[in-house]
Amino acid sequence: MDTILYKDSNKKQDYATHPMFRYFGKLPPTLVSRLMDEYCKSTDAVLDFMCGSGTTLVESYLRGISCFGVDVNPLSVMISRAKITKIDTGCLHGVCDSFQSFLEAVPPEAYTYFRPKTRNLDYWFTEAAQSKLSAIKYFIEHGELWPAGDQNQSAVENLLFVTYAGIIRKVSNASPRTGRIFHCAQASTYDAFDEMKAKLQSNIALIDRLPPSAQTYEVLCEDARKTSFPNASFNFILNHPPYFALYKYSSDVLRFELEWMGFDRSHIARGEIEDGFKTTNEQLLDTYADDMKAVFTEMHRLMKDGALSCVVVSDSKLRETQLPVVEKLICAAADAGLSLKSHMLRPVSFAQASYHKSANPNIRTTEDHVLLFTKEPGLQQK
Repeated sequence: MDTILYKDSNKKQDYATHPMFRYFGKLPPTLVSRLMDEYCKSTDAVLDFMCGSGTTLVESYLRGISCFGVDVNPLSVMISRAKITKIDTGCLHGVCDSFQSFLEAVPPEAYTYFRPKTRNLDYWFTEAAQSKLSAIKYFIEHGELWPAGDQNQSAVENLLFVTYAGIIRKVSNASPRTGRIFHCAQASTYDAFDEMKAKLQSNIALIDRLPPSAQTYEVLCEDARKTSFPNASFNFILNHPPYFALYKYSSDVLRFELEWMGFDRSHIARGEIEDGFKTTNEQLLDTYADDMKAVFTEMHRLMKDGALSCVVVSDSKLRETQLPVVEKLICAAADAGLSLKSHMLRPVSFAQASYHKSANPNIRTTEDHVLLFTKEPGLQQK
């Protein structure tokens, strides 16, 4: 088993549009860059399966490679689209000016325009934060207030919503530094209007970095177990599924963002694979493996003969028990007709490090597993 030596700092991940949204648990862009440079050709059609925040889409865009993304979470789809959508700079600055004008004379009804169905809303958000988040949502959903033009309307609205989602955790009373949601003893002092203005200016600067591209990029809100793509569509697929017993994006990590944007979290959760979030039941690992077998089966259908797929996963621990997650996933992939070509370890470091999956704080998972599969002609599903 080979080891991928990886020592890039967090700062080195902040290039192109990667820092547009802080997405907990995402793959480091420099790792994806390395994998694509080694295993993906410039003529390949790429699929970012369970695309999350669109890291593979951005890396494909930077290389001028056509890429498609799939995720069951609509916020993930929006983030991924925003990161690879070039928008006229003049239009974006016009929207900034319109937002500033809006803040100088906010209509009273904007402050009461929206409240999410968040349990214990007052516990998680001050009244000032609630009112200002409501007003920002009012501005975004009243397109007549900003001069985007017909051509840019949809893309600008998407960017505004992604920017809005990017400040929600920060202005809440939850810790902004962890993927899981924990209440802070002191209420947030961040001002939602100030944060939105600063984040919008920052995101506009990121979009300015994007070069023009004539390639095809599309992100679909679909279940990775059953997509609408034709058979044998892709030469390279990268899949970074949720790690078992670590995060559940719809109910925890992105809970506030989804609620403030008006999405139905229960509907999203029904489309997610079993992730074992907060479980003490080791048997759920079998359900996770079965769900991932369905994902691998769909990958097999979408891969051309000789194509490669790269899956980045990790083992997990419950209490004091080491769970054979990677072993089960390799078996599930084999049952789906995929042949393991290479198995590499990546020691984790910096913010991507030491996934805590046990009640014992000394028990940590210190590496990712990078699995490279191929679809060999004639190799059938079991």
